[in-house]
Amino acid sequence: MVEKDVVEDKLKIDNSDKANLDYKPTLYDINQYFDTLIVGDDLSRMALFTNWILAERPVFMSGPRSSGKTFITDHVASLLNENCFTLSKGSDKSGWYQAEGFLKCTHVKVVEYNKLPADMLETLKDWGEGKNSTYDVTVENPITKRKYVRKYTLPLRPFTICLADENDTVIPVELRSRITEVRTDSSVDQNIKVLTWQANLAMKPTILDNGKINLTDIKTHLSTLPPLDKFEYKHPAADIFLNSIPTLFTDCRREFPKYLYNTYGIARFHWKERIILKRDKKDIILITPQDMWLNHIIFGKTLIDSSMKCNSVEKEIVSILKSQTDELTVNMIQKKLRERGLNINSKTVKKHVENLADIGYASKTNPIGQNSLYFASEFFHEFNFDIDWEKVYQKCRETVEKYYPDASSQYETHLQSSFIVHPFTGEKIDILSKKKTGQQTIEETDIKL
Repeated sequence: MVEKDVVEDKLKIDNSDKANLDYKPTLYDINQYFDTLIVGDDLSRMALFTNWILAERPVFMSGPRSSGKTFITDHVASLLNENCFTLSKGSDKSGWYQAEGFLKCTHVKVVEYNKLPADMLETLKDWGEGKNSTYDVTVENPITKRKYVRKYTLPLRPFTICLADENDTVIPVELRSRITEVRTDSSVDQNIKVLTWQANLAMKPTILDNGKINLTDIKTHLSTLPPLDKFEYKHPAADIFLNSIPTLFTDCRREFPKYLYNTYGIARFHWKERIILKRDKKDIILITPQDMWLNHIIFGKTLIDSSMKCNSVEKEIVSILKSQTDELTVNMIQKKLRERGLNINSKTVKKHVENLADIGYASKTNPIGQNSLYFASEFFHEFNFDIDWEKVYQKCRETVEKYYPDASSQYETHLQSSFIVHPFTGEKIDILSKKKTGQQTIEETDIKL
């Protein structure tokens, strides 16, 4: 006998009618909040926030041990109040007995992926594919003692995984290709920032300075965002951004939707200021150039790393291999990484360089009785792209006039302004200006691999 557990996902309730329409925060407000909790790592923490919280996509937080993966995830999740469920280790099928916890939360974080039971790994695969997860579990009636099969349904939840580079656990390729990898900053400069913060914390009186932001207002804003699937999001200049996607691997077909969804999440954050077109089946939100620019600043580097299957450490290794005429051992590569401010143990260096060899960016020889020697292959090449924001504005105007003429005059208000608050510096930036204004984490018009 199979008893089906029909689950109503009560968290799909739309609370946007309770939103304060006069309160319109910027992503810089979010960054200021993170500044009170997290030292540095501007890009990784904001990419996690926009992709996991706003766009409701699965994210993989990677980096060396003690680089802040769980720390960042916990503090980003703090904006969800009690709406984040921590998936813990346990025996086989234990995850299914945590179903009530899933149903009460909008997001899930996995801090010990390597200790999860097999059934929960299957759940993450289902969620990574964008679908609910179901499983048959044998349970016993506490009164009659009769056993029966109960079908559990775990509604789709955006999740984040934390896993250190040093860990031998491997995320299955099929799952990894569906989730966005966000790396923590493991540079010496970042280490110094953290140590300086620790020293100041030990010396000075503890003062929690949240005066720059109203955390209650921000949390209310996030809790009253319209459900992501309430609207259909339309990107009037999507084809212009095709050139920003490396196309060496077929996985690029999954990377571009990630880029688009992150833009949708950013537009959702600013929904009170966006044009909502009434339609019979589903209302439409039109993405603005401001949403596109913010997405480019926050998510552009992450997108390239993911599309090229080559994270920041591996890019440094490729650069080292290309700069040398001789073949290098793992220990030699490790030494040169340290000279560039990246202190990584040899086991992890080998893991990275083997990945480069596997995808074709590096080649290796295996001298008899010696360590492998690595050198740069001809397959790897620089990836550069420029965004011509004047063309983006023009394309937006043409697309809206052609396909959404009822919104063209209203949409023009977004095109008449090219100013936006920078998410990391708080400065007012002119998107159409070629002049670099303020301290940038990455350049707004040029990203290089």
